[in-house]
Amino acid sequence: MEFSLIKINNDSLNILKNLFQLYIHDISKELSWNVNNNGLFEAYSLDGWFKDKNNFGYIIYVDNNIAGFIMIDKEFKVLENKPENLNLSEIFILNNFKEKGLAKNVVLKVFDLHKANWEIRPVPMSNSAHLFWEKVFTKNFPYNAKKFNQEGREGRRYQHFPIEMIGWEEATADLMFVEPILNYLGVKVDKAKLQERYYERVADFLETNGFADENGLDNDKIAEAIMKGSKFYKPFNDEKNLVTDQKLALEIAGQMEGKIPQEALDFVKGSQK
Repeated sequence: MEFSLIKINNDSLNILKNLFQLYIHDISKELSWNVNNNGLFEAYSLDGWFKDKNNFGYIIYVDNNIAGFIMIDKEFKVLENKPENLNLSEIFILNNFKEKGLAKNVVLKVFDLHKANWEIRPVPMSNSAHLFWEKVFTKNFPYNAKKFNQEGREGRRYQHFPIEMIGWEEATADLMFVEPILNYLGVKVDKAKLQERYYERVADFLETNGFADENGLDNDKIAEAIMKGSKFYKPFNDEKNLVTDQKLALEIAGQMEGKIPQEALDFVKGSQK
C-alpha cells in the first residue's frame, strides 16, 4: 500500500488532536479510559508536547486520505537520553487502513528516515500491540533498534504473563505509560506507594492461585497453571504461548524466581502467620 508521511506542524496540529481522540478510543478497551462530561477523552496536552524541540511526528496519508499518525519523542524508560536514541511514542492507523501492512511499513519508513537506537513500549496490557511489535522486529531486522524482545528474552514467555508475574521493573514500565496523562490532570503518582500496592497485589495473586506459601514459590503449581493455557490466562490461547511440555513449563516457572519480589513473598508469609 502506497503512503506518504507529512510532518506535523502548527497547521496540521488540529488534525492530530482530532485523530488522537480516535486513538484513545482504540486503546481505551485495554486501559479502561472514560470520556469527560463533554464526551471527550482527556490526555496530555499536544500543544505542550510539540513545544519540546525533541518531539515530532507525521500524519499518514494514503491516496490523499488521512490514514493515521505516528509520534516520536525522547521520553525513555530503558535507553539513556542521548542524541542517537529515539522513542516511538504513539502510532495509530484508522480502521479502514488496518490489517493491510500499513502500520509495519510506516514504522520501517520512519526507522529508515531516522537512523537511531529506538525504544518501543507497547500499549500496556494489549496483547495485539505486543504481537504487532514482535512481527516488526524479525530476526533479520536490519536496524540498530531497541527490540521489544530484549537480549536474553527471546526464549522466555513471561512478557505475556499476568502483570503480577513479570516483576516490578517491567510492570512499572507499563504502568508509567499513563504518568504524563496523570500529570496533566494534576494527579501526583506516589511511586513508593504504588510499588507497595504492587507487592500486595502480587502477594494476593500468589495466595489466590496457590503459587506460594510461607515456604516460598511452588514451581510445580505454577507450571501446572501455565499448562492450562487460556483457562489460566487468556493470552495463552495462541500457539506461541501454549505450553504442553511439563519440563518447559517448569523451566518457565523457574524464570519467576528472579521476578517475584521478596517483599511480595514477605506479604504472603505475614498473612499466613
